Amino acid sequence: MDASDRWLAGELLALFAVAYALIAYNARVLHYPGISYFPRQMIPVLFPLAELGALGLLLRRRHPRSAFVLGHWAALGLLMAAVSMMVTGLQYTPHAAIDARLAAFDARAGVSVTGLLAWTHARPPLLRLLRVCYAVLDAEVFVVPALVALTGDERRMRVYLHAGALSFLAGGLFYWFYPSSGPASLLSSPYFTAEQLSTSLKFRLIHSGVTPPSGSGGMIAFPSFHVVWAVLLAWASLADRRLARAVVPLNALMIAATLLLAWHFLADALGGLALASASLWLAELLHARLSRAA
Repeated sequence: MDASDRWLAGELLALFAVAYALIAYNARVLHYPGISYFPRQMIPVLFPLAELGALGLLLRRRHPRSAFVLGHWAALGLLMAAVSMMVTGLQYTPHAAIDARLAAFDARAGVSVTGLLAWTHARPPLLRLLRVCYAVLDAEVFVVPALVALTGDERRMRVYLHAGALSFLAGGLFYWFYPSSGPASLLSSPYFTAEQLSTSLKFRLIHSGVTPPSGSGGMIAFPSFHVVWAVLLAWASLADRRLARAVVPLNALMIAATLLLAWHFLADALGGLALASASLWLAELLHARLSRAA
């Protein structure tokens, strides 16, 4: 295991450790009900993922191409598992939501997300397109980096993995202290969907001691992780021109959809752009330093 592998393993372990600490703190102190975004029955999946990563290390000298793909697929699986566990722990934040401050920022900037939502609903073809673009992220976070791994572009893969881990660690901890649940928690519009209303309802139910009926909708509003992942995935897709031609415009529309569908305040989107940019910058510096030391 080289220095880059050790750093990545350390980042993943940090995510798992923070997730466990938050879940344990709730179990012992807060006693909030919640939703398991990474059910206990999924925990055994972690072991074959770790074994797949170990197999990649063993094959590195004899079959470098296969080792590269297997190792990075394992890292991707572990990253998404760690993120799911972090979300489970973060929902138990004991702090008050900051949505009123985010709405105030938008008001000072002259932006009305409910006005944008009404404008979008007046254009049904655009509405349908944006809904598809926004929803596709759930599949994209698995498919795009898996395809990038097949290109063999080590720099893209390593920087993406480092940036993904760093961004969620920083953004997740920010949410713990300053939680938010999106415009539907504060504003009124006949165009808010059931999923958007569910996102705001979950926060209120959990902190009232009531188990939410479902995990539908999102959770972290500021910074917008739809924006964070859209930027990181678009950057990673540049490893292959054909992939980038599909992913970059799709994710540009995804970012626009965060506002035009009123899933997020403008402040959320700007926070997501800033976090994604800072994470990529730090990940690039880290990868360059580790590459020189190798």
